[in-house]
Amino acid sequence: MASTYLHFKSFDILGLFRMITGQPLNMINSYWPIFLLSLTGNGIKNGLFIYIFRQNFRNMPKEIEEAAYVDGAGHLRIFGGIMVPNAVATVVTVMLFSFVWTYNDNVVSGMLTGSSHLLSVQYLYIADLTNLILKDWSVGDALSYNPIYMMCLKSAGVLLVILPPVLLYLVMQRFFVESVERSGLVG
Repeated sequence: MASTYLHFKSFDILGLFRMITGQPLNMINSYWPIFLLSLTGNGIKNGLFIYIFRQNFRNMPKEIEEAAYVDGAGHLRIFGGIMVPNAVATVVTVMLFSFVWTYNDNVVSGMLTGSSHLLSVQYLYIADLTNLILKDWSVGDALSYNPIYMMCLKSAGVLLVILPPVLLYLVMQRFFVESVERSGLVG
């Protein structure tokens, strides 16, 4: 975690930011580190991502690669023209997994954004709000406390927490199923 923090504290791609602005870019206390980690498939589970890519490329027929060699294509053209287009479903699956695991990770996300006000932990604040309302109502009129209203508040918080991953999965379901089928993952 310390190396990830330091990389985003002085973020510089090939020295471009230092050349343009004179100093590296500080991405801490923003949501950009979360987006970059999700987009590139880095983080806690990157060993699984490597395995998914390995299985995908291993299950591709060798005949396609051999036919491209016969046609005169080099290694880069085969990779860019044949392997990458056939791995789109795997790339989408890895990005989906990475987003969900980064979305649910409070420690690294809180460290990189500088706050714990991420959507995935907002249900805790809704529970605190519910307790605050309950405490205020218990001081006043005891008849105005409505447990059904309190349960609705908690249910709304849970819905807000699970809605982004569910929507993302619904949009990317075709790629996800195709990748799992192609890579041979079971369980």
